[in-house]
Amino acid sequence: MSNRKHETFSVQHVLDVIEVDDSDFGQSASDDSDTDDDVLYCPDRTGNLDVESGRVQEPVLSDSDNDENHDNEGNSNDDRDDDHGYNVPIATRLAANRKGKAQYRWKKKNFEPPDEQFLGKIAEHTDPTGISEIPLQYFQHFVTQEMLELVLEHTNIYSVQKHGKCINTSVKKLEQVLGMYFKMGLVEMPSLKMYWANETRYPAVADVMSRNRFQFLLRTIPFVDNESISDEEKNDRIWRIKPFLEMFRQQCLQVTPVQEQSVDKIIVPYKGKFSKIRQYIEGKPHPWGFKIWCRCSVNGLLHDFEVYQGNSVKQSNNKFGVGGIAVIKMCDTLQKHVNYKIFSDNYFTTFKLVEKLLNDGFLYVGTVKPNRLGKSLRSRLLKEKDLIKNGRGSHDYRVETTTNVTCLRWLDTKAVTHVQLLWY
Repeated sequence: MSNRKHETFSVQHVLDVIEVDDSDFGQSASDDSDTDDDVLYCPDRTGNLDVESGRVQEPVLSDSDNDENHDNEGNSNDDRDDDHGYNVPIATRLAANRKGKAQYRWKKKNFEPPDEQFLGKIAEHTDPTGISEIPLQYFQHFVTQEMLELVLEHTNIYSVQKHGKCINTSVKKLEQVLGMYFKMGLVEMPSLKMYWANETRYPAVADVMSRNRFQFLLRTIPFVDNESISDEEKNDRIWRIKPFLEMFRQQCLQVTPVQEQSVDKIIVPYKGKFSKIRQYIEGKPHPWGFKIWCRCSVNGLLHDFEVYQGNSVKQSNNKFGVGGIAVIKMCDTLQKHVNYKIFSDNYFTTFKLVEKLLNDGFLYVGTVKPNRLGKSLRSRLLKEKDLIKNGRGSHDYRVETTTNVTCLRWLDTKAVTHVQLLWY
């Protein structure tokens, strides 16, 4: 006789074995047919019961925090109680998760557009082209007299510290230096000296100030008092220009934003070797430079920004990712629950970011990387080769039943597929 011990199983354990996804009695998770678009049922491991009805509570599945291992499974029941409708706050709907992880149930159902009526402050008409006001007046909206006076004060102090005498410059001279720089940007020359050389003299620059005076001011203009900065303030890698940048940012924030806002990164070209925050991004027109997170409106105006100084957030505590945190920071200066529309690309988009924005009352549209979709959702969306067979404009979609987020995959004119998340 065999010495093997007999194993005992509870009724719940037998039900679990029968109904789990990999059981021979279950349905295949890779079935993409339109007749079986609902995600699979998985029993609740905790055995929770509905006391009033005497039935097992509707099970939920949790997503992995790792974008590579998202496993979006859900309930196959199309009917939902009124308590789970979209009138319940997002935060309440997402509170019933297990082990603190987000849950997603994707179905091919009609998308229910939210109320997109803008409830915020209506932006007054602005004229970015400067037709209704001279360029100097438009420039002074963002670089104020107070900012120039602050630079003037630090310039005179620094000249005494470095040369032993005050340079005795003025705000007008600083404005001339800035104007000369703008002119140099319009007419570029290989060398700074060429703007004053007889053969290549450029009157718009050379007639304003001598070359020696211009170079001397450039070497003397600071934005802070170097001797009054504490060691703690020097931990900020941009401490030398931080006060001026913050004053400029406050001026940008005063411009009333329109409903459509875009969050992205920009690169300020810089090839110097003495910066700890210089970045290299392959494929960009200027791969070397400073990376800046920015929020702009549909009319091209800058409303908020932040200089990227490296990833200072530990990856284990960062559930939104570097890009997601940047979007959240840029949206913190917007009024919540007034239906601002946020647009972004696949560098920033994650499910957790979309949930966070929905909970704050923002509408969101953004492309997403395929490896952030999860295995189940990827298997249910049409593959790229199938979209190509269907021709230009073909698409497939799934709607998340809890948050009403829609995942859309479509084929563009270049036979390249894109995936987009939207709640709009």
